[in-house]
Amino acid sequence: MKSRFYRFKHHFSYIEKWVIFNVVFLTISASSFAQTHPITGTSDPDSQHTQVHQKLLSLAENGDQDAQYNLGRIYLQGKGTRQDYQAARKWFMRAAEKEDAGAQYNLGNIYQKGQGIQQDCKKAFFWYKKAAAKFYAPAQYALGKLYSSGCGVNQNSYKSTEWILKAAYNGMPEAQFQIGYRYLTGYGIQVDKNKAYEWLLKAAKQDNPAAIKVLKTNFSTEI
Repeated sequence: MKSRFYRFKHHFSYIEKWVIFNVVFLTISASSFAQTHPITGTSDPDSQHTQVHQKLLSLAENGDQDAQYNLGRIYLQGKGTRQDYQAARKWFMRAAEKEDAGAQYNLGNIYQKGQGIQQDCKKAFFWYKKAAAKFYAPAQYALGKLYSSGCGVNQNSYKSTEWILKAAYNGMPEAQFQIGYRYLTGYGIQVDKNKAYEWLLKAAKQDNPAAIKVLKTNFSTEI
């Protein structure tokens, strides 16, 4: 799958778009940054966020899938603009309809949590499944959790484990921990302490605290 930084079509230059999307990443992962921004020409974080938001909005309104996804994330988290779940859902929906797996997952999460809308686990299941079909690990894990809780779907421990196992194979540490723990306890799968150890160790090597704790408690393993 191509990086989001390489799929631009509209009137901003390649370099400018690259900078915009990197600033989006910084905006979401850190609340501010102090250096002068190469596009906005200001070192004021609030001004940077506002101007980047405006440029991102222009891209999204012109149909850029990556901008639509990232705008949804910004509205969802309230970074660089006010938190607005309805706006987040709107932009995630635009990108999701273009088969963007990340947007489909986030849309499912909004429906599951009832953020700015009535909770609807059936719609959450629908969008998670579309993203999971694209091998998107967070969506595979989320599907597994829905099957475990019975939210929007008939409770099924075996299907739950099946989907979480897919996410574990895709490298998601939370899923690896869950599979290890299920092999240990026999939830939705036959008990197998050797496989439990293998999966817990994989998760622990990715600094999953729950996996580290279970390994130390059940296998006397130091990570």
